[in-house]
Amino acid sequence: DLYQAVDGTAPAPRGDVPPDGWYLRAERETLRRLPDTRCILFTIHTYVTELPALASTDDGRRLAAALEAMPDDVLRYKSLADATPAVVDYLRGAA
Repeated sequence: DLYQAVDGTAPAPRGDVPPDGWYLRAERETLRRLPDTRCILFTIHTYVTELPALASTDDGRRLAAALEAMPDDVLRYKSLADATPAVVDYLRGAA
């Protein structure tokens, strides 16, 4: 689901789905100044990738390292605190 509410109304992640059934959702946001009007354009693009596509790859290892380095309060904010150990193991090929 591309929509993920941050106000607590989004459904909780299901704990019965193994990591090979998970998806990574990322957003790329940009600001651009239009040359003629000098107005600023904000764009956002959402990407969704199956977690198995990243397992045992350099990108997967970098994501695992970033998750391990992320402070606990940020993991909780992103609803990743409970899932992080399983995701890190999966991305590194231990699962």
